[in-house]
Amino acid sequence: MYEISLVPDIKAELLKQQKLRNLIILICIVVAIACGAVLLILGGIVGTQAITIETQKAEIKCRSIGEGSCRNTGTAVSNFHNLNELLTMQSQMKDLSVLNANKIKLSRLFPIFDAILPDDPVEGTVSVTEASMDFSTMSFYMEAVSYNSIAFTAQEAFRKNLPEVYYDYGDYMRKDKETDEYVTIPSFCITEATEDGIVYGYYYKGKPGCEAPMVEETKKEDESKEKDENDTTAEEAEKEEENAEVDDNLNTNYEIIKIRRTYTDQEDKTTYINGNDKLRKDGEPKVKDYYFESQCIKYDSEGKFDEDSTLEACPLVNEEPDVFDGSYGKNDEGQKILTFSASFVLNRGPFISANKHMMIIGPSRRNVTDSYQQVRPIFSEKDEVVEETK
Repeated sequence: MYEISLVPDIKAELLKQQKLRNLIILICIVVAIACGAVLLILGGIVGTQAITIETQKAEIKCRSIGEGSCRNTGTAVSNFHNLNELLTMQSQMKDLSVLNANKIKLSRLFPIFDAILPDDPVEGTVSVTEASMDFSTMSFYMEAVSYNSIAFTAQEAFRKNLPEVYYDYGDYMRKDKETDEYVTIPSFCITEATEDGIVYGYYYKGKPGCEAPMVEETKKEDESKEKDENDTTAEEAEKEEENAEVDDNLNTNYEIIKIRRTYTDQEDKTTYINGNDKLRKDGEPKVKDYYFESQCIKYDSEGKFDEDSTLEACPLVNEEPDVFDGSYGKNDEGQKILTFSASFVLNRGPFISANKHMMIIGPSRRNVTDSYQQVRPIFSEKDEVVEETK
C-alpha cells in the first residue's frame, strides 16, 4: 500500500513552527499574568505597611504630645507629671545591675578598722569608742582610746600609718579550654583563706554556675556497715574542722582548686600561671592556668613589686587624717589612758560592691579582710581622763 503526501515538506515545517510559536506565546502570557499577580500582591503589602506605619506614627504622636485624634482613649504621655515613675520593667531590670554594682558594703569598714588602728605593745593598742560615716562624702569621724600607750605614741602612729594603707581587689581567672582564653571565675565560687601568711582562693570547680563541668561523685563501697558518728577519730574530726573553715557547704561533687592570690614579682606570677608554684608543698596537686588578676598591685619596669605605684593607684585615703582633741592621763581606776579624735575622707573604691575580693593592706603589710580573717576586737567603752600628764 502506498501513501502519497499532498503537502510539500516546506509547508509541513511551517505548520510545525507556528505551533511552537503559539505555545511560547501562551507560556509568556501565563508568566506575565503570574508576575502581574505577584506584583499586585507585593504592592498591596507595601501599601498596607506604609499605611500602618503612618497610622502608628500618628498614634505615637498623639499619645506622646497629645496632637491629633487617638484611636484609643487615654492621657498623652506628655501630660503626666511623674514620668520618672512610669518606667518599663525592662528599664528597671537594667538599672538593678547598675545599682547592685555601685551599692556600698558597710561590712568592709571592719577590716579597715583592723588595718588602721595601731596594735603594738610599744605604740599601744587603739580601740574605737565612737564612729560615724557619711557615705555621700565618704567622710569618717572617730573617737579612740588607748590604755597602754606611752604618752601620745599611739596617736602619732595612727596619724602616720593611715596614709600608708592601701587596698587591693580583682578577679580569680581560669583558662577556658574551648577558647584558650582566660575568663573570670564568679566570686561566689571562691572562698578565701590564709595559710602560713599567704592568701589563697579555693575554687569549687563543678559548682553550678561556675562554668565548669561537674565532677562525678566517687562513691566508696561500704566494706562493712555504716560507721557510727561517735566512732570518729580525733584525727578525722580535726580534718573535718579544717575543711569546715574553708567552706561550710563543702560538697564532694566539687573539685577544690587552691589558687594563690599574692605574688612576689611579675616572674613569680608568670611561673605560677605555668604551673610552677615555688610555694607548693609536697603532695599538693599542681595548679596550672589559674591565677589572680589584681587591679591595684603594680610592678616596675624590671617586674619587681612597686609599692609606691600600688599605694598611688589604690590608697585608702588621699590625705593625712585630721587628728585632734588628744588627751593623756589617768582614768578613775588609775590606768594610764590616751584619748583622741580623728576625721578623714576614705576612698569609695573599697566599699563598692562591684570590686570583688577586697583586701585591705596595712602599714605592716598584713593582709586584712573580713572574707577570710577574723577581725580583732576594735571597739571599747568611752572612758574619761581625770588626771592630765604634763
